Amino acid sequence: MELKTKFNFGGNELTQEEKGYIEEKIEKLKKLLPSGEDKEVLAEVNIKKDKKSFWTIEFLLDSSYEVYRASESDRDLRNAMDRIEESVKIQLKKDKEKITDLRIKGKRELKEEFVLDDQARI
Repeated sequence: MELKTKFNFGGNELTQEEKGYIEEKIEKLKKLLPSGEDKEVLAEVNIKKDKKSFWTIEFLLDSSYEVYRASESDRDLRNAMDRIEESVKIQLKKDKEKITDLRIKGKRELKEEFVLDDQARI
């Protein structure tokens, strides 16, 4: 699975350390994506800094299965990114649980439909 990352800094300049930190968080989220995803996943990060020195980060993770979104504001860029990571992690875990539950339910239904005759020899 290939992850394409698109950054929009809105006229602000980030240090290599800050950009590396954000990319590290995105890589962690990539590992949580449901298996069987398409080969390409798009991560879009919009970063803005207002006049009061608040960082606003809007994050979008677009996979073939679902689109995950989160937005946070904070005076510290790292804190905002940490909260976004937690928010998207929760969304990803819910989807993984939903997929797992659907698979288990499907297996149960198949098992219930598959009824053998009492005299059948297996």
